[in-house]
Amino acid sequence: MGTEHDQQSLQGHRTLAAIVFSDVVNYSGRMSQNEEHTLRLVQRDLELMTRFCEQYEGRVLKFTGDGLLMYFTSAVQAVACALEVQKTIAARAADLPEEDVLQHRIGIHLGDVFVSPTDVMGDGVNIAARLQSEAEPGGVCLSQIVYDVVKKRLALQATYLGPRELKHIQEAVPIYQIVLAAQKKTTTTLNSELERTLNESAGVEIENVPPEAGEKSVTGFTLADEIGKSLERLLMEAIGPIAPVVLQQTLEQVESYQGLIEQLVNRLPDHLRKPFRERAERLAQVESDRPIIQPSQPVPQDTVVVPATTSAIAPEFVRQCELELTKVIGPIAPLIVQRILSQQKDLSPNQLMDTLVAHVPDPEAGESFRRKLQAW
Repeated sequence: MGTEHDQQSLQGHRTLAAIVFSDVVNYSGRMSQNEEHTLRLVQRDLELMTRFCEQYEGRVLKFTGDGLLMYFTSAVQAVACALEVQKTIAARAADLPEEDVLQHRIGIHLGDVFVSPTDVMGDGVNIAARLQSEAEPGGVCLSQIVYDVVKKRLALQATYLGPRELKHIQEAVPIYQIVLAAQKKTTTTLNSELERTLNESAGVEIENVPPEAGEKSVTGFTLADEIGKSLERLLMEAIGPIAPVVLQQTLEQVESYQGLIEQLVNRLPDHLRKPFRERAERLAQVESDRPIIQPSQPVPQDTVVVPATTSAIAPEFVRQCELELTKVIGPIAPLIVQRILSQQKDLSPNQLMDTLVAHVPDPEAGESFRRKLQAW
């Protein structure tokens, strides 16, 4: 009996859950203007959302390219998390240049869904996804049932928008909109900036201009295996499964171990900076008899740091998984691959492939992705 129950738990179960969807406003437009910079901003904000999700006892089930699919057993926790995310992003935006600010829409619905280890399905999910598209930039859109549950528990300033016809949803859904005051100001500013940028860029072709003579191209360096794995573990304790991606990106921007520590420290919350710096510097002292820098060619931009727990999978296969998944779901793919590798120990290549296929929304595209990796 116990074995049967465990098998059902692994396959999934039905439950009443609060489903939260997020996405980036004007993601395609931002990517077309500066893909690399936009991807860094998306990863920055998704790290923030992931931390808040865990803080409010939720669970991130899927990365959706430029957003997250999360579920909570409590509607109150789900709404509180969403508001905290939007409030924090708006507060940070006040101190950032316009080009470093992303806005997000969030939709929340409470319904009966089928939850598996890597996904959640059902009308409740579809409604949450449609509510997200109804939300204002920087806002949160709630279904009537969510609002009724949380209105006495949270101090909400919500606007009733009435019943809305949502795509592929049979009945109209009454919805409420929440837009924080700080986000209203940011929305107006960013919309004006976006309009100006689009007008200026119309008809303009940008060529690749080589660096002026004397300018130095930063190509990064490769850490020796032992110190690289140890530093990655330290970073993972601070920021979670996103650590391998953050470490590799930072490696590509610096030319010394001290510079690497400085950059990583700057990406951490204030209360984690000092302990991380001390441990990272101590790590270098402990490893003083070994080389910190691996003698090798400059690190290619698509190279990844594979977590130590995935020794059964060749780094080349991991890299191929990232490249092929990027073609299917977009530039958030490396983040998904590294998150899976850090959370699920001792995966075989086939198990990794199966897990990644579950993150591809289109079944046909998922099977195409699988065939390419099997043929690799």
